[in-house]
Amino acid sequence: AEEGGLARDPQLTAVGVMGPDESGDVLARAARSIRDTIDALPAGARRLPGEVADVVRRDLRRFFRRELARKPVVIPIVIEE
Repeated sequence: AEEGGLARDPQLTAVGVMGPDESGDVLARAARSIRDTIDALPAGARRLPGEVADVVRRDLRRFFRRELARKPVVIPIVIEE
């Protein structure tokens, strides 16, 4: 991965947000949204785990509100390598 970029695709787990029949496609789209959002951050911000977590939280909350009309609790975990 580039300096400050994602080492691998985001991994998402949803509990109680949607049924199993809709979760696969929705989570795949949510992961793409996260990747696009992180890629759009300035390089310096991508190196700050707290900043990345805040941006991911906001992005996912917007995503689920827009896609599912739901407001789940979002707990991002950023792992540095």
